[in-house]
Amino acid sequence: MGWGASFMDLHVEIAGKRLRGSVIEKQVAIAGYEKAIADGDTPIMLEKNSEGIYTASLGNLKPGEAATIEYRYAQLLQVEEGCARICLPTTIAPRYGKEQFGGIQEHQSTQADMLVQYPLTLSLLLSGGTEKCTIESPSHHIDVTHNTSGTIIELTRDAFLDRDFILSLSGLKNQSFCMAAPDKHMGSEACTVLASFNPNIDNGKFAQPVALKILVDCSGSMNGEFLLVIRRPIWAVHRLSMPYFPPLDSKRMMLRQMFYSLPMVKFGIPRTSLRLPRSLDNVSSPLALAMPLLKLSCKN
Repeated sequence: MGWGASFMDLHVEIAGKRLRGSVIEKQVAIAGYEKAIADGDTPIMLEKNSEGIYTASLGNLKPGEAATIEYRYAQLLQVEEGCARICLPTTIAPRYGKEQFGGIQEHQSTQADMLVQYPLTLSLLLSGGTEKCTIESPSHHIDVTHNTSGTIIELTRDAFLDRDFILSLSGLKNQSFCMAAPDKHMGSEACTVLASFNPNIDNGKFAQPVALKILVDCSGSMNGEFLLVIRRPIWAVHRLSMPYFPPLDSKRMMLRQMFYSLPMVKFGIPRTSLRLPRSLDNVSSPLALAMPLLKLSCKN
């Protein structure tokens, strides 16, 4: 699967029957799979070997019999400078070393053969706002058509599973997206909403006062080098905003107050500069307390 993707569902069609996979404990699944093979059935088992790598095992497939395996996964698109990149993995990169070190059993490893040709057909539907962007593929020749459902991308030439399919979407600058889906785990009337916010910031309109807030995740998983990394962009924003600030002394005072206001309220410590060093000494991660919130009140 693609980087950062989450596996969603599995369907298999064998002998005119459509089956859907269910999640069960691994050892129970292996025992059931082996029993089905011994009984002469045609079972299929999907295992997660490591992050992003899954192995499907199909047993007792009769000569001339075909099986169709369908799987669904979800992946968040990363929009940078108004562009997004969709990568559909179709090849398995060579892996070196012992299989067990990567969580892969010996029979689950693959042997590449450059002379074998596996054909590839593809039909991709873009909707929800992405159909309005500029569409290109640096890896394959594509045909783009539009209908009422969205934009359909198909391959124009015979393709094979010899390289990943890559689709480039440009012209997405300042576009925000959202989607909602039923959440059966929360009840019949509950739903989950996934939204992105990409504000349209016009540099020519900064003559008016601007309040900028940056919220930094200071949970336990952010300790260590993550906080050191996030400190760089925060201070970069600080340096870029220096021409819009009042004199240096008042600017430093405002930043210091906003930096420490949230942790002081959280731990019930009065907001006094005399108590500040003592409060930071009592916390295992002072850096985490130093950057929960940065507020810049820019004035031209």
